[in-house]
Amino acid sequence: CLRLTTFGRSESDLAQSLDTLQLPPGVTMGYRSSMPIIELKLTGPASEEQAMEKLWLDVKRVAGQSVIFEGTEGLPAQISRELQ
Repeated sequence: CLRLTTFGRSESDLAQSLDTLQLPPGVTMGYRSSMPIIELKLTGPASEEQAMEKLWLDVKRVAGQSVIFEGTEGLPAQISRELQ
């Protein structure tokens, strides 16, 4: 799965913006909200990996400047790495 974490936009705002994207068969977009932080997760079958990677570029574009990091590490690990 592909994950990114955003800050400052509501789940409904992100969902409305991302709703226009066409998801490949069997692929789902998930949201986990802990306002003001929203995690976006794109999951699907391995057979759709290339389509998901292409779609992920659009997801990141739509999320825009609200993206604070990508991946599964978590905020504390990201901050620690940036401070080193």
